[in-house]
Amino acid sequence: DDSDEITCDSALAQCLGAVECLNCFSELKQNEVDWASVSSGLSCEAALKPMYDAGHCTALRSQTAAQSAFCVTYEACIKSQEVPKPDKKESNGNNSTNMDCSKLESCDFPGVHKQFLGDGICNDKLPGCYNTAICGYDMGDCCEDTCKGMADAADEYCGLEGYTCKDPQSAKCSSVLNPECASENNNDDDNDEDDVPVCQSDVEELYNLNMFDSFGDGWEETMLEIKESTSGTSIYKGSLVSGAMGSDYVCLKSMCYNVIASGGIWGKEVSWEVKPYGKAGAPAIASGGAPMTCDFAVAGTSCETTCNGRTDEDPTKDDDYKAFKEMIQCIENKCPIQLAACTSDEACNKCYEAEDLTPQYCFGMDTFND
Repeated sequence: DDSDEITCDSALAQCLGAVECLNCFSELKQNEVDWASVSSGLSCEAALKPMYDAGHCTALRSQTAAQSAFCVTYEACIKSQEVPKPDKKESNGNNSTNMDCSKLESCDFPGVHKQFLGDGICNDKLPGCYNTAICGYDMGDCCEDTCKGMADAADEYCGLEGYTCKDPQSAKCSSVLNPECASENNNDDDNDEDDVPVCQSDVEELYNLNMFDSFGDGWEETMLEIKESTSGTSIYKGSLVSGAMGSDYVCLKSMCYNVIASGGIWGKEVSWEVKPYGKAGAPAIASGGAPMTCDFAVAGTSCETTCNGRTDEDPTKDDDYKAFKEMIQCIENKCPIQLAACTSDEACNKCYEAEDLTPQYCFGMDTFND
């Protein structure tokens, strides 16, 4: 709320007056150390030890006033960035609330953080109504051509979490995300509709391949390929380059197809679906995750569709999959505070020490997900 915003801003002002405090935050930023997303239950004292152990901000040790200013800022700012969890009574089971954003008369809803609007980061994945018309589509943050960010940090934050463009006034608006986009932008030279391919054969139909990423930063090393099952001919090979969602086009015939989704990184939830193009409300004819190998039929072809949801394959069997243990060096460098919080917790530490495939229950623990 607004009081948290003021508290964080006031604390930052105090930090500016303590050179080592300011230097510490600058050092963390330069080394891409994630300190702001830690749980608000983690005290500053608990956060300082792993920072010192990792060689960060060691000058604070001997500067009592600067260390105090750092702790005031740290505790105020992580509290202001914490997003309240939805009430179970109001939850629809998908980590969001049953809030009807169309009924809002102003951009004011339970749990709103006004400082998130127009800061350059698209908050489409957060609970609430940030990326809706009443909030100016996150004050422009969710479209590449409307994102301005904060005056002194636009280049730094715009696109940092990808774009999820639903604003009909934007030339980048995706009709997949908002049906209003196509009609608003149908005369725009940059309209995505201009890129819709024309299938080369009368026996082919156009489909959307929609791709999703839970982290909002693209699929990175995950690749998806669609082949004709009989001939093995590849008709599509690609990936979600950036953002939380993207869509490609594929021309499919009445036959059976094989999908190979390979690669991936521990903790990333990749998903995809194939849907008829231009048919609002039509169900997906195939969907899945990664890594995954499955088949699907088009236009009533008599073959079994096994692309029917999330993968149940062991990702460690995929040679291209990057397991948790392979990422630990990156985690130690970029997230020393969160890692220390996990290893000091008995239950979370068992997840951290797990060999290869991390137990599924671990992903329900805040200390592990942080």
